[in-house]
Amino acid sequence: MNTFSFSRLSKFVSCPAAFYAAYVAGIEEGPSYPLLLGKAVHNVIEAAMRLDRRDEEFFRVTSKAVADSLENIDVEEVFKLSCQDAVLREFSPENRVEEHVIRPLDESENIFLQGYIDLCRESEGETRVIDWKTNWQEYDPLENHQLALYAWCLKKEPVRGKLVFLRHGRSIEHKYTEKELENARRWALDTAKTIRHRLSELEKAPSEFPQIFPATPGEACRYCGCAANCIEYPLPNPEDVDTYEKAKELAAEAMRMEGALNGMKNKLQEYVEACGPVKLEKKMYTSRSDSYWTWDIQAKKEALKKLLHEGREPFKYFNLTSSQLKKLGWSRQVISGLGAQLKEKKPQLKLVNRD
Repeated sequence: MNTFSFSRLSKFVSCPAAFYAAYVAGIEEGPSYPLLLGKAVHNVIEAAMRLDRRDEEFFRVTSKAVADSLENIDVEEVFKLSCQDAVLREFSPENRVEEHVIRPLDESENIFLQGYIDLCRESEGETRVIDWKTNWQEYDPLENHQLALYAWCLKKEPVRGKLVFLRHGRSIEHKYTEKELENARRWALDTAKTIRHRLSELEKAPSEFPQIFPATPGEACRYCGCAANCIEYPLPNPEDVDTYEKAKELAAEAMRMEGALNGMKNKLQEYVEACGPVKLEKKMYTSRSDSYWTWDIQAKKEALKKLLHEGREPFKYFNLTSSQLKKLGWSRQVISGLGAQLKEKKPQLKLVNRD
């Protein structure tokens, strides 16, 4: 193994067992919805950039075509994430779309780094590297080495990296220093060397792969199709949790169990769709397609007119949800001053993003 990508390196860092399953054992994971959605949105934006099409109709037609080629992808979600100002403002005749880059991390070691840059161009005396993100959580470009490695591969300075978070239409930029680029290269080289060393150990003792590429329970397990294969018995006993470190171990194992459960349900769904419902004593697993309505601003206006025409009180049907209030940015004091009442729910365990 001589050529590495950022995703391959980061998979090893997050969980060596997941790396082994994907790149050594060749176990194919079923793509998760977030992964498929990200692929669909990237494809739509790439097509629009290459053809220089900025009109809404093109985005709608292409979103449907791309979503139809993938299973269970929401066409409207693809359209909203791709057709927005945060994307349209990046159109430029200087753009290079999905540019493939490859560069030796260490020629003497015959180790190379490669990747595909979503968008890059020369602008105002510097190189711009842009990456589209469809995940909910925003983060700084320095929180991982992805953009820095892309910048290093381009062999140009200065380089400014930009992460565009399509969920929120916001972006975070960073101008890389020579030291930051070298730190990213060193991380990639050290990680690649570690992988190659583990692979050489594996050749000597193939049966010891669980020790050479150990499982690391944690956040990555939630979307790993091989999580069920890594569960160790006996499972941690919740009654033994009396320190913070033990609580962290239990939390990581809970994520691994959640990933295993998702994997089992995915396999079960494949069977149900092919062969029909699986019946238990009083329950059964079946496959159903739910539908829902989406309302743009004009549709909401028409609905309001109809409610008023029918003599109905419209505010019995329209609610300000917590997510809508968050977008409005109103404080608790402002909301309370409008006459709203705050209801407290019973505390529940929730997995949330860290600040």
